[in-house]
Amino acid sequence: MENFKREIRKVKLFDIIPPDDLDAILKLFHEVNFKAGETIYEESSTGEDFYIILSGTIDIFQNIQPSMGTGKVKVNTLVEYNFFGEMALFDDFTRQVTAIAITDCRLLALKRDDFRQLFLRYPDMFFNLMNAFFIRSRKTNNKYQEFIQRHIKKSHLLAIGDATSKIIHDIKTPISITILTAELIADMYPETKEFTNKIKKQAKDLDDLVREILDFATNKKSFLNIQECSIEELLNELKSTILPIAEVKLIDISFIYAQDFIVEIDKNKIRRAIINILNNAIEATDEYEKISVTISKNKPYWKIEIRDTGKGIPEDILENMFDVFFSSEKEYGSGLGLSICQKIIQDHNGTIFAENHNEGGAVFTINLPLVSRR
Repeated sequence: MENFKREIRKVKLFDIIPPDDLDAILKLFHEVNFKAGETIYEESSTGEDFYIILSGTIDIFQNIQPSMGTGKVKVNTLVEYNFFGEMALFDDFTRQVTAIAITDCRLLALKRDDFRQLFLRYPDMFFNLMNAFFIRSRKTNNKYQEFIQRHIKKSHLLAIGDATSKIIHDIKTPISITILTAELIADMYPETKEFTNKIKKQAKDLDDLVREILDFATNKKSFLNIQECSIEELLNELKSTILPIAEVKLIDISFIYAQDFIVEIDKNKIRRAIINILNNAIEATDEYEKISVTISKNKPYWKIEIRDTGKGIPEDILENMFDVFFSSEKEYGSGLGLSICQKIIQDHNGTIFAENHNEGGAVFTINLPLVSRR
């Protein structure tokens, strides 16, 4: 027992538990051992246990569809005092990965119900768990990026569709934990509610964004949550997201409209499409330059015009910028952003085009019907 106590204190997840409580908690665990090459659990199996590595090395794999060119990809390697197996214990989903012992391993295991009770008793553990998720997600994301880059030119959109369908399942639990943690912070510190609401909103947006990529990759018309929305409401949400980004680069963004009016749109999708264009404009515009967003109504349509005072768009880029996988010389970017924007607009039965302004800079024009044609 004393040996286990010393070892479990090295696991950051448990560092908030009072020392006097450890004896009772350790009685819930049991030791299990696996030989090198043994499978600890398979993808799609039922999640029953949470594991802590006392010694040895575990590789985490995820199955990939045959169109990706291989059976599975390694997404993480875990060593002593790491933990794993927690995702499937938070919901009723099956395991999303396979865990294999690379060396002889000695583990501590905790049953699902005991694991849940532990978090109910010590809610601050969510903070440590969320931090571990962020670190692990970055590593997993890097692995996926490396893997997709090797195959993207061969399998194109189908490869992205396969990978994204996996990511949707994987991302559900960390997003849920992020939202739950934000709610816990708001309950503990009510003065943070404004900021925790932003965390919750961005977490939900991330889930929606991944689903949009999947819809795009599979050429599926996205589900639209069409509702009435005022222009002022849309602009207020745009401002809260994009103005802090523009301020960092000392760029002035103005929002111009003659009057408020009601439109029928999927507000979240249209907002993300506009933000994508504005982010591109910010990247292309020098410090102290200006960007304007002008909204007008001309029945049966309404128009969004986004103009910057940058250098404009080279003709060779202008001709292809909405093409799938087309990317300019930016260091980062998948070449999907504007293609997905175009699909969002087209799913709303609207149009989008770009051109250079006679007085300099680029202009993106979006036309959408005032009333949704559902």
